[in-house]
Amino acid sequence: MLDYGFTALGLQNVMLRVYSSNVRGIRTYTRAGFREVGWRRGAHRIGARSVDVVLMDCLASRCHSPVLRRILGSTPDQR
Repeated sequence: MLDYGFTALGLQNVMLRVYSSNVRGIRTYTRAGFREVGWRRGAHRIGARSVDVVLMDCLASRCHSPVLRRILGSTPDQR
């Protein structure tokens, strides 16, 4: 998905929000190239409980997946 956003759409940054309790999700996003950029403490309520939200982003310069670039034959800057 990041490859499509960065290569086909020409995006420079993709951002997401994830609950701090979703440890597996955070680990997966980190492996995909996302970095934590901030926390919103108590930003969401689940029942009577407040949960933190982790903000993460990925920059095009950190994402190296040339699959679509090979298929499309160019980068967004070359079109």
